[in-house]
Amino acid sequence: MTLNVGNKVVYPSQGPCLIGAVVKKTVGGSPISFYKLALLDEKGGDLFVPVHKATAKDLRQLVEKSDIPKFLVHLKNAAVAATNWKQRMIDNTK
Repeated sequence: MTLNVGNKVVYPSQGPCLIGAVVKKTVGGSPISFYKLALLDEKGGDLFVPVHKATAKDLRQLVEKSDIPKFLVHLKNAAVAATNWKQRMIDNTK
């Protein structure tokens, strides 16, 4: 996944964000590049995510508007939940 300035992404537990810039900061004496994310909700604010950890943090791009009908069709299908609590937790996390 390639992220660029101006992309809209979803950050887990924070919601939709806009990549505003790639900034360099010194952490522990080493220079590190960060994506500066602007929250796109009523809370506002900024987040800084290390570029090298962006995919590990489950940062993902927003879906295109044209893809939404495909997802709605998929959501109409009945879900089958696992009877084992541990498997349900794993499924829900995915």
